Amino acid sequence: MTWIDIAERLGLPAGLLMVVLAAAGRACSWIGTEVVVPLRDRHLAFLDRTEQLLEGQEQSLGRLVELTERIDKRTEAHTRRVGG
Repeated sequence: MTWIDIAERLGLPAGLLMVVLAAAGRACSWIGTEVVVPLRDRHLAFLDRTEQLLEGQEQSLGRLVELTERIDKRTEAHTRRVGG
């Protein structure tokens, strides 16, 4: 059964509606493969990079806290020796 047969059997408005629905379906399919999938892949790559950056910041922050604590201990020891 062709589009023309369907249009003749159901009427021109129903046939046009089917054509419009078929075109919309193809458009949605194209948007999915050409827009949504690449966007999803880039977003996942972004999240992976962000996770790596956060891990690096966590290590840097840990080192910073460790150095700050060492400086505080030296400052406290120096203050006690000086008498202040």
